[in-house]
Amino acid sequence: MTNEAELKFLRRTNDIIGLILLYGFFFVAGATPLVLVGTSVFNFIRNAPRRLAIVLKTLAALAVWAFLTFTVVTVFIMIAVSYSTPQGSSTQDFWLNVVFAVQGLIYLAVMLLLIYWMWRQRRIHSAVSD
Repeated sequence: MTNEAELKFLRRTNDIIGLILLYGFFFVAGATPLVLVGTSVFNFIRNAPRRLAIVLKTLAALAVWAFLTFTVVTVFIMIAVSYSTPQGSSTQDFWLNVVFAVQGLIYLAVMLLLIYWMWRQRRIHSAVSD
């Protein structure tokens, strides 16, 4: 009886961790393009001579964002569907969460680099104009 209670607890814990990771991914995936566009609009208004470069940089950042988001979602669906069974074990659920967490951390790091890349344009302009 204790073993069955432990399995239920592990399953619930894995489900909760999975939901936290999923909502975190959705938040980062939704907030990144808003921050990228917002930063580029601010840069566009402040830096008249480099407007074409700002637009191209924004389009490149959004293309990287779209590609990475599509890739992460596709890989997660492929892994979840190929390894899911009706009586899946809690260790299998744990490893699915680990894979998704690693993907999410890599995704977060790349998104932060994209945001920094766009933000850097703002700092370069303010350093040049001073």
